[in-house]
Amino acid sequence: MSFEITFLGSSGGPLEGNTCSILIKPSHLSYQTIIDHKLSDEILCIDAGSGLGRLSEIIHQESLTKKPHSKMLTFYEDAKPMTYYYHHKIHITTPFKDFRPHRALFHAQKLFNIIKTFLITHPHLDHVASLVINSAGFTNSPAKSILGAKQTTNALQRHLFNGIIWPNMPSFEVVNLVPIAFDKSITINNNAYTIYMFEISHGEFNKFDDHRRRSIIVQPIMNGTLADQRQGHYVSSAYLIKHNMTSSSLLIFGDFESDKISHLNHNIKIWKTIAPLIIEHKLKGIVMECSNTSNVPDDELYGHLTPQYIIYELNRLNDECKKLDPATKQPLRGLDIIVDHVKEPIIDFESDENVKEPRGRILDELNRLNQKEGLGCRFSIALSGVSILL
Repeated sequence: MSFEITFLGSSGGPLEGNTCSILIKPSHLSYQTIIDHKLSDEILCIDAGSGLGRLSEIIHQESLTKKPHSKMLTFYEDAKPMTYYYHHKIHITTPFKDFRPHRALFHAQKLFNIIKTFLITHPHLDHVASLVINSAGFTNSPAKSILGAKQTTNALQRHLFNGIIWPNMPSFEVVNLVPIAFDKSITINNNAYTIYMFEISHGEFNKFDDHRRRSIIVQPIMNGTLADQRQGHYVSSAYLIKHNMTSSSLLIFGDFESDKISHLNHNIKIWKTIAPLIIEHKLKGIVMECSNTSNVPDDELYGHLTPQYIIYELNRLNDECKKLDPATKQPLRGLDIIVDHVKEPIIDFESDENVKEPRGRILDELNRLNQKEGLGCRFSIALSGVSILL
């Protein structure tokens, strides 16, 4: 079985409205079938930086033109054609083309009403903003299940659904915040999926005795969501998602940094876990971030990846696969890596030079390093509004 993946948003900011959110479902089930037959167990939403409004735009554009469209590319004069950003073996789909363009909001609300489970990787606004705002349109029959690490669900309750920033939706039984444990398999959606959540590092908290620039530059709360982590790392997560009927799996990362930067062993634990799936050809692909090109200094990464660190991490995955199957020279050959969370460039206000489209440069660098290392991976860049098969 293949997954059909719709990137409601894939940007790493700072532009709002296109930040990370992913819908996944089995490819053999259309969205219309899921709506008509109320197959809520078959669909998942991972992160919610973009949501109902973005889906409405996607449905309107795709049903009107019968073609995939990503408005982000229209912002850059040097943008390449859409197909440039996807490996030639990736199938780009148009799952909303048969909807009615002038009923886009209706269709979007029907689909969002079907979604019962959100998997949130971490509580940064670019991953949860639409969840909060869209919750005003959710019903409590049933409540949406919002799954994540306790650091994530605690932060959502304390800092967003707190009756001040936004109404306390959990108290109205509109959303149900469900903390789940790292490194433990759980079944969800009436056993349709099994998920396994890994802990990853999204940078360090501020330390006054260190020159490194942190992703968190305020003191963490000492008795609440983030506990006493003054010398610690911001907790993010990755989800290994298995469709139980077919055993097809997909790995989706939140924001994270390389173990080489964090000096932790979070990522290597993931590579050891998924290596057997790659050897057995059960992993359909990996969705992972790459926020900038490799010319950004390490102390300005703020807990993110660049192409050089993606390749470093994939080399470690490659090594783990070779330990299981020494006879295989290129165990990652043909593995699809879908890159998201690319940051839009900030203009130089001292010059009139136009901003350059960053995704093509990141893809070119990844392909060059991939060839140099002989990994054989298939890299693509996720575009907001575009759906693909994996």
